[in-house]
Amino acid sequence: MDQGRTKYQGPRTKDTTDPKGLQRHRPLVATVLLGFSTVLAAQASRTDFVRGVEIHTDAGGSLYSVQLPDDVYDTSTRADLADMRVLNAAGDAVPHTLRQVPRTLAQAEWRSVPSFPMTEAQSGLAARTHVKIGADGAVLEVTNERAAGHATTAYLIDASGVKEPLSKLGLTWDASPGVTFLVPVSVTASDDLSRWRTVVSSSAIALLQREAFTLTQNEIELPGERAKYLRVSWPRELSAVTLKSVRVQPRSEAVQREIHWRTLTAERVEPAGAALYDTKAFLPIDFVDLEFADPTDAASVAIHSRSTAASPWTTRHSGLFYALQEASGSIHSSYASIDRVSDRYWNVETTQEGGWKPNRAPRLKVGWHSHELLFVAQGAAPYTLAYGSARVGPSNAPVAELLVTLNQNGRETQVRPATLGEPRTLGGADALKPAPTPLPWKRIVLWAVLIVAVATLALVASRLFNDTKQKPA
Repeated sequence: MDQGRTKYQGPRTKDTTDPKGLQRHRPLVATVLLGFSTVLAAQASRTDFVRGVEIHTDAGGSLYSVQLPDDVYDTSTRADLADMRVLNAAGDAVPHTLRQVPRTLAQAEWRSVPSFPMTEAQSGLAARTHVKIGADGAVLEVTNERAAGHATTAYLIDASGVKEPLSKLGLTWDASPGVTFLVPVSVTASDDLSRWRTVVSSSAIALLQREAFTLTQNEIELPGERAKYLRVSWPRELSAVTLKSVRVQPRSEAVQREIHWRTLTAERVEPAGAALYDTKAFLPIDFVDLEFADPTDAASVAIHSRSTAASPWTTRHSGLFYALQEASGSIHSSYASIDRVSDRYWNVETTQEGGWKPNRAPRLKVGWHSHELLFVAQGAAPYTLAYGSARVGPSNAPVAELLVTLNQNGRETQVRPATLGEPRTLGGADALKPAPTPLPWKRIVLWAVLIVAVATLALVASRLFNDTKQKPA
């Protein structure tokens, strides 16, 4: 073969399976791709929260519940309380959810019961009043000797047909035109009409006129005792008032939820007469009430709230509140129920001319039922409820969906009660400072991958170009 000539072996082809350029850059590509696939979300620690409280649980349970302490509402930075975690002993967050407690539980229905006037009931003169009862204990007849000057001094109430303990007594009366009164009455109870025990030593009933309003107090709270017969005293001031009918309300068997109350003092009164208040917390408010500066006062008001200082006001309640005090007793209007709202700012406007007098604005009382916290006991105890943070957001735990699958019996047996210790400081005020802005690793990695890909393509193209130039004609 001619040594001076090179044998033609056909056109060269690019080895695209493992080019030298790609081999040289493979470690960098692998490192970048590994970083892109292992970007992790930071785990919240105890120091990311302002405050915390230890949760005490018994052994063996998997689901626990506890009522949120007031300190959570005062510390949280969010109205939805999403800056909260339940941490196990290792500091890992466990699934949790919040459940709103029903605002009111069904009350037992009122029941009408017979009532009978009694004369000289407090004198011990049995001949003045004769009571006839049936074999079942029901009062059949009450006969009074209505001699001159012997007015009705009590009413006998036959509750023998009600087997449950009683919680309230409701009175309906007829009064002569123009009659007003505010008087204390007492209630005694008996099972045999002979031996009587005091169950209510003094409770005010009233019929009053204030401006265009008629104020009536006709319900008496009872201690929940079971009694066949009740006797309500009827003072001399009620001589022009006749008891028309009586109702009793049995005590509900359902556990009554505690209402948490907070009293707010007006921070200022606007020139238009509205008193302004700040709860300084995200309270789930269900109830409102007023405390007047004077022991005797009444006002028709409108109560508004808003979530921020710049938001428009929303009316939450309109109506009459009053507090009346006399030598014979005192009465107070009932608190008002409203749709649950976590607004921070409130105002109270009055229809009185000129609004509230300087330094005489009422105090606003807000009430709520605490949320129920439910969590899954993952990891070792003790567990810590941590709250108040500018560094965490809502958690995505399917606890609520799990609860839906449990029937009522399942909840009672599988959701165990827990208790709380004393709140303590965790990260303190530093937890209210946002965490340093993290590097945008996903964007950095994406651009790095793109740059490496472009560089690799450029290298491959350069090699192909060089090979083409070196190819003999």
